[in-house]
Amino acid sequence: MTDSSQVCISGPGADVFSVATQPHSPFTPDHSIQFVVQFAPLTSTTGLVTATVTIISDDDARSSYTFVVQGTSSGGAIYLPIILKNDAP
Repeated sequence: MTDSSQVCISGPGADVFSVATQPHSPFTPDHSIQFVVQFAPLTSTTGLVTATVTIISDDDARSSYTFVVQGTSSGGAIYLPIILKNDAP
């Protein structure tokens, strides 16, 4: 995972979530990566919004990592720093 789009966002709320900062290093065994997801709801956004964050894997032995993020509009952008630790051998 060394390209510029290691982390992608998809799903119904993908238009209000974005990757503000991509990881600066590959996600390798026994290391961590840090990236920032931004939640910036549109003024017309109401209620709970859900999207899927995917960390792309270029390792044939491991699939991509995915998890769900959710947010409720409260008027303004929110930045969510995320740190993931890869404990795999």
